Amino acid sequence: PVMTVLIQNGTLKKGDTFVCGAVSGRVRLLIGSDGTQIDSVGPGVPAEVIGASATALAGDDFYVMDSDSEARRIAEDRSERMRSKAG
Repeated sequence: PVMTVLIQNGTLKKGDTFVCGAVSGRVRLLIGSDGTQIDSVGPGVPAEVIGASATALAGDDFYVMDSDSEARRIAEDRSERMRSKAG
């Protein structure tokens, strides 16, 4: 899955672990607005992120996490809450 993000604070780098809604992953590839591969992206710059475990919903907040296990745990908790609300 490919996600388009607009960074508001900080810098997103290749290799960062993230959580976005009920989806987690690691930035495998960053593609700039001009279609070229980039290593990092700063505030106010849109970029495509490849490396998510699934497709996130439009408008979900994107957060860089310290560890893979923490990102997976948060994504699983959010997914479970969404399932319990749905049925």
